[in-house]
Parts: sequence; structure tokens; C-alpha cells
Amino acid sequence: MGSEVLIRIIILFIFYFLISQFYLKKRLDIHEKPVTPFTKGRKKIYKVIEGTLFLLTIYLFIVVTLSERSAEVPIWIQVLPIPVCYILVSILRGIEQWLTDKESKSYLHEVLGALFFLALLVIISL
Repeated sequence: MGSEVLIRIIILFIFYFLISQFYLKKRLDIHEKPVTPFTKGRKKIYKVIEGTLFLLTIYLFIVVTLSERSAEVPIWIQVLPIPVCYILVSILRGIEQWLTDKESKSYLHEVLGALFFLALLVIISL
């Protein structure tokens, strides 16, 4: 990883931090509402989808890593199912918060996290 990529990643982190902490939390007064698979009152459908995404990620990771041609595949592609799972789970949680609690607008933190991670993947893969 070159210094140019490292500088882009640092700038992305700073940009994310400024938007998340200062703009969303301080200026707009939108606070995060953490959602986990064990959050009380969470609908079962979201837990099932999240669990399915997790199991699919493990399966894809094992298939890509243990395939006969895994030595030919770059390492960032071998681990790609893990960040893609994180992005999909963040989007799912954002949609869930949007559908269940629009007034708090806490889904914006989940969407911002997914966009940040997607941008990070793009920077690293270039």
C-alpha cells in the first residue's frame, strides 16, 4: 500500500469523523441507536436476515479461501465477503431503523457507516 493510498484513507477517516461526530451528532442532534442481534424488541425477520447474511459470508469466505485456485486470487478478493457483509448488515440496520423509528433519524449513522466502508473498499482496491 503506497503513501498515496494511506493519505486517502486518512482523509476518508477524518471526513467520516467530522460528518458523524460534528454534523450529525452536534449540529443536527442525531444520536446513534446501536442495533445488535440481541437488541430487545427487534423483529425476528431482521434477526433472520442478519443471521443469514452472516452464514452466507462464512460460507463464501471458506469457499474462496479453500478453492483450488485460491493462490491465484489476490488476498483482498479472498477477504471481500467480510466487508461486503458488514456493508449489507449496516444497510439492513439502517432500513430497519428507518422503518421503525423515522423520527430519530438514527438510520443516518448506519447509512454513513456503510458508505464509509464502501469508499474504504474502493480506495484500497484501486
